[in-house]
Amino acid sequence: MESAKAKIKLLVKDYMSVFTEEFNEFRGAAKEKISLQNTKFGEVKGGGLVERVLHEIPETLYVIIMKHLDESEFKWYQSKEGARWFAKNFKQFNVTEKV
Repeated sequence: MESAKAKIKLLVKDYMSVFTEEFNEFRGAAKEKISLQNTKFGEVKGGGLVERVLHEIPETLYVIIMKHLDESEFKWYQSKEGARWFAKNFKQFNVTEKV
């Protein structure tokens, strides 16, 4: 899904330059979230489940990505493969120490 990867790289770059203040606030909150996790893989226990989130993105960036990817590209982005690719390429959005 090279077309989606290329689009996402450009969209993230543009987002970070246009919405700098929002991104900086988001990063502060993400660092705090990392400090509260049980493991370096971001596992959070509760309710009989173990949740492992690789990354989080601000709503603004999510909407930008959603509007610029076609249906198959967006489906790939939301897949496990897409999430791992995003987390490995955009570490600034990770909420884990390890991917």
